[in-house]
Amino acid sequence: MLTEKQKMFVETFILERSLQDGSGDQEDFPPDVSDILVARDAFQSATDSASRGLSSLIDNLLSKDHPGLAEIALIVGKIASQMPTGLIGELDKIVANAAGLDGKVPTVGGISATRKYLVDNDAALERCEDNPLGVTLNIRASVSIALEQVERTLSALHSQ
Repeated sequence: MLTEKQKMFVETFILERSLQDGSGDQEDFPPDVSDILVARDAFQSATDSASRGLSSLIDNLLSKDHPGLAEIALIVGKIASQMPTGLIGELDKIVANAAGLDGKVPTVGGISATRKYLVDNDAALERCEDNPLGVTLNIRASVSIALEQVERTLSALHSQ
């Protein structure tokens, strides 16, 4: 979680932006937006890192000029293309509409989509992480941890 000083920084920055574009004023600025933004950024960072890692693995596989490795690169490409990112947009909408939520955080489908992706691709992601090509990947743990942070943040908002 953020310190009070860090929360103030985030809130001030966002408030300044919303005042500039006319989307809000100080009275309707929700105090918990900073927590959502931190969780959102952690999730985006995890999925971006996972995508970059999978791309690096694909590049490495293709550089070996072997038909079997090229076939694996196609499979890894499919896994990378299915990386769920819809949660980021959903969290952005919650932040944009936070003042009008009255403590009622909407259901976020991106959480279950991400969980499903992790479950459905667990074995393939494990093989990618354990690749013998020297490409270091930590997809399952990093995305799961970031997803749990989002869930905890939204749960805390539900209980207010």
